[in-house]
Amino acid sequence: MGREGKINDLQQIFSTALQKEFFPVQLDAMGAQFQFHSYSDNANIYGAHLLSIPQFHQSLGGSYGFRMNDDGVSLVICTDIEHPDGIDENIVNFARGADLLVHDGQYTTEEYRKFKGWGHSTWEQAVEVAKRAGVKKLVITHHDPDHTDDFLDGIERECQQAFPDSCLAREGMELIV
Repeated sequence: MGREGKINDLQQIFSTALQKEFFPVQLDAMGAQFQFHSYSDNANIYGAHLLSIPQFHQSLGGSYGFRMNDDGVSLVICTDIEHPDGIDENIVNFARGADLLVHDGQYTTEEYRKFKGWGHSTWEQAVEVAKRAGVKKLVITHHDPDHTDDFLDGIERECQQAFPDSCLAREGMELIV
């Protein structure tokens, strides 16, 4: 999905980025069927109401968070987001009362000092957004590839102490909202 405006043909953008000169597997050989959608600030996709919000991600020139509301249930996804000068209250308001918040938490606070400006959050910031927004469940994603499973297990325990209904995303994880 992509916002209407600057980008007119998402399929062309992905096809270009995944051409053989840049990537070993082309879009048409991915083994999946893709449908590309453009949307405005408010859209209905497959019957669900979709909202988007600009997020801070300096190295990408910005990114977007999404909120999907369907049958009284809400899911908010905020990955590739940085809170460089404290928690972004616009994101808190956007996530307010969500049943599930999926939020970037690539770094610890100590690591973030070294990677400020890279466009990612700390797990502590993700917890803070969840608390302020009053979400029901938090899943922290976008783990640093240098973190071991044991390290992430420790982070998850700390997250759950701070926000009991939280966990770290795992490969193959499925959630019912």
